Amino acid sequence: MKLLRNILIFISLMGVFVIAFNVSIREKRKQFKFCRPYDVTQIQNQSPDHIFTANFDEEMAQWKIQIGKELVLGHNEAFESLKLFSCYLPYSDKFEFENELTISDLKQYGLDEPSYKLDVKAKTDFSILIGKKTPSKTEYYMISSTDNKNVYTIPNKFFEYLFPTWFSFHTRNIFYSNLKNTGKFNIAFGTDKYEFVYRDGNWFESNGKTQADQTKEFIELLKIVTFTNFHGPIEDIKTFDQHDLSYPDIILSFSDGKNKEIPDYSFFSTVQKTFVHVTVNDENYVVIPKSHHMRKIINWYRNL
Repeated sequence: MKLLRNILIFISLMGVFVIAFNVSIREKRKQFKFCRPYDVTQIQNQSPDHIFTANFDEEMAQWKIQIGKELVLGHNEAFESLKLFSCYLPYSDKFEFENELTISDLKQYGLDEPSYKLDVKAKTDFSILIGKKTPSKTEYYMISSTDNKNVYTIPNKFFEYLFPTWFSFHTRNIFYSNLKNTGKFNIAFGTDKYEFVYRDGNWFESNGKTQADQTKEFIELLKIVTFTNFHGPIEDIKTFDQHDLSYPDIILSFSDGKNKEIPDYSFFSTVQKTFVHVTVNDENYVVIPKSHHMRKIINWYRNL
């Protein structure tokens, strides 16, 4: 009898485990199905720092993303993730209301004046609005224009897919993008400072410190620098200390601190690796460019 009882207990526990496992699988599968990704023709993304609009150009068969004054082609990982999860958005929990949501209902979730909004044009247009973080800080409260009676929570990682940072669209070559969108920049190697300006289709060093061929070589070197990885936005300034970025040896400024949409850069370079502190829209990042690209820039300065 004792053996039979133990067997029955074991079977009961296994049954509970199977049910719990099935529930967890179903929970993971909860998601909105707003539309199909290939039906999307426009996405407008609004956050406190920037607004960008992505339009599908049918003639060119490609996406064009307008970020501030800058135009970026949309065939990159950040945009593809945004497009996918705006259509198929997973959620964790649902808070149901008997009647339509009121301002009072929305206010407790930070949804009365949401800071983040996504407007999507497809066969059926819809909007996604994001409120404040949940008490656990692992999710955000969310509502959609397709449902006016429920509040949902979405995990942080899906929020990041829906509202990628400015930097997420520039993980390859930021310098080249900036050169197209500014007419002047400054670079300092220690105490040696250079100012480059764009006039009549060419770049010039305004203080006469470099010859025309040296200036051209430097611009070409900036164009080819690519970044392999980045971390951020970063809130803890101690992160910069561990990469020796509190005392940079190279400072590259495209914006002169006036245009927040165009970033400034601070470098700390070693033979093995270069770390770069990037500031854009008052957000801070640490990025890692390819070392041999940065060595070419340093060698250019040493050979002047």
